[in-house]
Amino acid sequence: MSEVLEVLISEWVKADGPTSSFMTNTLDEDRDSITHIKAYIPSSLKIQFKVLCAQREVMQRFILHNLIREWVETTHENERNLP
Repeated sequence: MSEVLEVLISEWVKADGPTSSFMTNTLDEDRDSITHIKAYIPSSLKIQFKVLCAQREVMQRFILHNLIREWVETTHENERNLP
C-alpha cells in the first residue's frame, strides 16, 4: 500500500493538487465503514502533500480516500477490459 500511495500522492502533487474531481465528499456517507491504514512515504512528499491540502483547504484524509477510490475503480475497470 505504501508504494501505491506514494505514486498516487506524487502524481497529485505534480498536478498541483487538483480537487475538482474530488468535489463529492463520500467520507461522511461512509463514516461507519472507514478503517485506518498505515503507509510510509518520503518525508518531503508528506510535507508537500500537507502544504497543498492546507492551501486547497481540504482534509488530507479526504484526498487520500478519493485517490485510493479512483485507483481501485480504474484498476478494476482495466482488469475487466482485459481480453
